[in-house]
Amino acid sequence: MRAFLEQIASLNNTAKLKKRLMIVQGENDARVRASEAEQMVEAVKKSGTHIWFLLAKNEGHDFTQNTLNYELYQTVLFVKEFLLK
Repeated sequence: MRAFLEQIASLNNTAKLKKRLMIVQGENDARVRASEAEQMVEAVKKSGTHIWFLLAKNEGHDFTQNTLNYELYQTVLFVKEFLLK
């Protein structure tokens, strides 16, 4: 089981990513630590894939309405900039 999980782990497959990627992470997320998202960002950068990283300060796994609004605007900008061309 461990070998299978290692094989499918996102961090171990970043070289396969060819499309632009956006990661949104709450700094105080108890389920997924911000350091894990940061590791993913660094690994994706090393593979040469373009990445956007939004780290929401003082947010956990769920975002407040103000942060959700900002995240929505960033997502729209990301889609407009990279996916609609």
